[in-house]
Amino acid sequence: MKTSKNIGLIDCDVKGKKFQLDSTSSGNGYQLKKVLVRGNKSLGLAQTQYPEAEIVDHEYSIIHDNAIDLIIVSAPENSDLGLVAKALEAGKQVRVI
Repeated sequence: MKTSKNIGLIDCDVKGKKFQLDSTSSGNGYQLKKVLVRGNKSLGLAQTQYPEAEIVDHEYSIIHDNAIDLIIVSAPENSDLGLVAKALEAGKQVRVI
């Protein structure tokens, strides 16, 4: 039985703030695996902010990854909400924050 959840983060925050998981998340069975950054963040900034995760360039890489259990959509604009529908249709658990 799988006891941990792999997380895919779609970070839509145009202000450049870092989404942060609680520092105990890894110990509690959550692992940030993949990140897609949108908005004003550069690839270099994303790699600095999320060194433990693979930085991807398309939501498909997260939504259709069988290893990803939970997708977090951070700071979405109205135009980003289609991502939520795509993730749900792919059978993923989704949190919008």
